Amino acid sequence: MAVSPGTYWERLDAYEERALEELERQTGKRRKRRIKQVKKRAKHRQRRVSRTDPEAGYLNRPGKPKGMHYLSHQTLDTKHGIILDVAVTAGDASDQTPYLEQMERVLDLIPVQGATADSMYDYGLFHQVLKERGIPFYVRPMKTQP
Repeated sequence: MAVSPGTYWERLDAYEERALEELERQTGKRRKRRIKQVKKRAKHRQRRVSRTDPEAGYLNRPGKPKGMHYLSHQTLDTKHGIILDVAVTAGDASDQTPYLEQMERVLDLIPVQGATADSMYDYGLFHQVLKERGIPFYVRPMKTQP
């Protein structure tokens, strides 16, 4: 499965635009169009690439073994103990990258009564997509930084 890192941001921008249009419709006030921000010189972090497996990604997370790895993202039916969907990404990929695509594949197959996830998935876009489909989303909120 090849998912570009920008997919999440593109979907988030689309949802933001729809929400702003809805707000404009409800209030009757026209909003100022956003001008493109001047892009700052991007800091390119050096990405480690394996000579033997260039598709693997360097995993560097607390409590995990450092090195070149792949991540397995699984969608489960906890009531019946069945794995519904699996997505494999490079070890340096974000946990959020495959979530929406996985949920959409599952929703095309079976009715979903609710979704549960850990705090890494507590993002507005996920809440919005599931709310629009009428699916309660139970997620432990992310810790806020003091």
